[in-house]
Amino acid sequence: MSAPSEPRLTGITLSRLTAHQLWQVLQLFRPYLPRLVMLAAATGLVTALNGASQVALTPLLEIVLNTQRAVSASASFTGDLNDMGLSLLTFMRSISGSSDPWVLLVITSVTYLVLIVTQQGGSLLTQLLATRLRVRINNGLVNKLFTHILYLPLSFIKAHPVGWVQSRMTMDVDARPS
Repeated sequence: MSAPSEPRLTGITLSRLTAHQLWQVLQLFRPYLPRLVMLAAATGLVTALNGASQVALTPLLEIVLNTQRAVSASASFTGDLNDMGLSLLTFMRSISGSSDPWVLLVITSVTYLVLIVTQQGGSLLTQLLATRLRVRINNGLVNKLFTHILYLPLSFIKAHPVGWVQSRMTMDVDARPS
């Protein structure tokens, strides 16, 4: 068996692209730049929500359930991630006006649930945006390629069989990494 070849882009290996060829490839994505930026922002937001749920609210539940560790009214965040839960618990205590651990547990649980639902909704939105963008880019590439083929000289069409041209179109545009 032969070794798998490098990914190819219209007959040129990706590692040997010249600056001009790379510029041409980047120009294909120019119309989609706002959508790409929106997708990157949505992905960053989902990542931040995931980090917030893991770093801040999980220790909060541990502190609420652990009655041995007393929470003082003057506790503040010192920059240590181990104190993040304590700081948030103190903040929730000041908002709710209750020091009962079960009331704080309910408030913390609802906050955690809202954060997780928001995170999952954001994740779904990000996946939908990525899928729509992929389909739009694919359709745009197919349209550009088909338009280019329509304007090729007749000598090219005569020199290359129809099956060869069709095979090149489907291999170059619809290639999916396995």
